Amino acid sequence: KTVVGLEIRDSNEKKMALGSEVVDSFWVSNYSKTHKTLVVSENPIDNLSYCQLNRNFSCTHIASLGTISDKQCHKIAQLINRGIYKSLKLINDNDFAGYKNDLKIISKFIPQDKLRIVSQEVKSIIIEIENEQIDISNINIFKWILGKIIQNNDLGNKINIEKSASKDWNNEL
Repeated sequence: KTVVGLEIRDSNEKKMALGSEVVDSFWVSNYSKTHKTLVVSENPIDNLSYCQLNRNFSCTHIASLGTISDKQCHKIAQLINRGIYKSLKLINDNDFAGYKNDLKIISKFIPQDKLRIVSQEVKSIIIEIENEQIDISNINIFKWILGKIIQNNDLGNKINIEKSASKDWNNEL
């Protein structure tokens, strides 16, 4: 109901205004109680670009404003688990950081004894799936593993990952 953050962006610069580093809130657009799908991206410009490209305005769009926090992931899981939204569409960037954001969100829907993020660096992440550690540093392997995690945990009707052909939806537009 109030402004909690401000992103400043032009052709040469992208930054958050001082005090806008809020870690438990989202940018929200196109909210309606009738929407059944929640669409998540890293930045508002990507949600807006996605809408313009796909002409689908029947979803609520939110942006984490960068790397998604555990609090934000927990809020998303609550919205789905309470039935406020029936499905989740992840449209995070088509890069390693975007896939890490996808994994952080997906992990909130799976018991920690089945999936756990052990450690993460800029270009690698170690996860534990049912007591087996996997070191991921290749984006294609990351994409494949996320698909398997969704499939093996019967999340296919609940979570969909959609990536742009470019780095992000803004570049796609």
